[in-house]
Amino acid sequence: MGPENWITSVIGGASYKHSLLFVILISSIISMQLQQMAGKLGIVTRMDLAQATAHHGPKWFRYSLWVILELVLMVTDLAEVFGSAISLNLLFEKPIKVAILLTVLDVFFCFC
Repeated sequence: MGPENWITSVIGGASYKHSLLFVILISSIISMQLQQMAGKLGIVTRMDLAQATAHHGPKWFRYSLWVILELVLMVTDLAEVFGSAISLNLLFEKPIKVAILLTVLDVFFCFC
């Protein structure tokens, strides 16, 4: 759990107390079920989920799933950039545009 998720969880917990605990329970149960099904698929077919989709799914489904997942990854990365920029803004009182630029430069130069 990242810092931006942690602070969101703390704020949500402070606002709604215990009324959102069922969301954690349901999401944990669904996550465990999906992990179990993916594990069974791997044991029985010796393929992971991506390989099984590529082998058994139609071409249009594979490409549409690929586009959707790429968009999800972009939005997730965008949320991380904004979370880091907001934290820089709060910690160092920099303008938000400068904080976004610093975050982008940090990510770019750390992976080069």
